Amino acid sequence: KILMVHNRYQQRGGEDAVFAAEVQMLRSNGHDVVTLLENNDDITGVFGRVKTAVGSIYSRYGAQRVSGAVSSFRPDVMHVHNFFPKLSPSIFRSARKLGVPTVMTLHNYRLICPSASFYIDGEVNELSVTRSAFWTVPKRVYKNSLFGTAVVAAMVDYHKWRGTWSRDIDAFITLTGFA
Repeated sequence: KILMVHNRYQQRGGEDAVFAAEVQMLRSNGHDVVTLLENNDDITGVFGRVKTAVGSIYSRYGAQRVSGAVSSFRPDVMHVHNFFPKLSPSIFRSARKLGVPTVMTLHNYRLICPSASFYIDGEVNELSVTRSAFWTVPKRVYKNSLFGTAVVAAMVDYHKWRGTWSRDIDAFITLTGFA
């Protein structure tokens, strides 16, 4: 029994397609799969953006959605493709508290770098691995926004400091050797 979790993008992209294909493949091979989906369609206006920004660091809403899904479905594992921005990393702690192992597919580097790509100022820059992600704020690497980059940097640094990535996620699926 697999709980598949994904925060869809406003414009459908590769992660969305991979998520849908994986759900189909698992079901066609006899696995019991329930999906927990979120979308970004309601992130509009200043209030919607600020609410989402605050929740991207820790979302009580996301934590409650996962707790509810885990309690009703009782999965053997939770597999996350994307939690950003509306579900937030809070979902991993909720699953851990309820004894559900978690796996996350890393489609990008959002857990470490606000740019999600390490590509900053025209070159690969891995400073966010060893330093605070706040160095990226003046660079406006998230949607060319000072505020947006600061929020993503806060999410990265908070969960790096808290140990979310090492304590609350049991395994990562990476798409490349570099990742």
